[in-house]
Amino acid sequence: MAEHGMPKPLQFHAEEGEYLTVEWRFSSQANIPISSVKIHCLTVLGLKVLYNLDSSVQESQHEQFAGRVQSDKEALRAGSVRLQLSRVTVKDSGRFLCRMLIASARKVQEFHLNITEAVKRTTVEATPTTLQPPSPPAEGRWRPGLYVALLMPAAAALMTACRWKYQTRHYKKDRT
Repeated sequence: MAEHGMPKPLQFHAEEGEYLTVEWRFSSQANIPISSVKIHCLTVLGLKVLYNLDSSVQESQHEQFAGRVQSDKEALRAGSVRLQLSRVTVKDSGRFLCRMLIASARKVQEFHLNITEAVKRTTVEATPTTLQPPSPPAEGRWRPGLYVALLMPAAAALMTACRWKYQTRHYKKDRT
């Protein structure tokens, strides 16, 4: 089932050096073939790729996240995204958007990471932190401002390309 609006952004908090698990449900289906799942997660500012999965092949990430993000394949088969980010840093903080696609269902999920400096301890040990946000409401809020902000540059580029093609075509006709 495709959703018409975006659910409420999820919030995740951790200290520097910890392991963080970011998780949410994107489908109520079970036994989803991994080859049919497409996921693209990136930072809103800077458009750095956090995680990209297309047809069961994990694709390149931004160097900031390379080698530090793992996906739980069993969770994907069950309709959930579970990304584990190791050795988090304050630089990892920010807003992220993830687009998921399976068959004809699509979903967009926004989440925020808030990573704080580690508190000085006598023995420092990185411990896994799993945070699960409350279940989002069945119907997410529609955020027209976000869609406009994401689609306006693409629409402007398309209009510019069409205008250029139209002008060059008519310029050639006038010269002949």
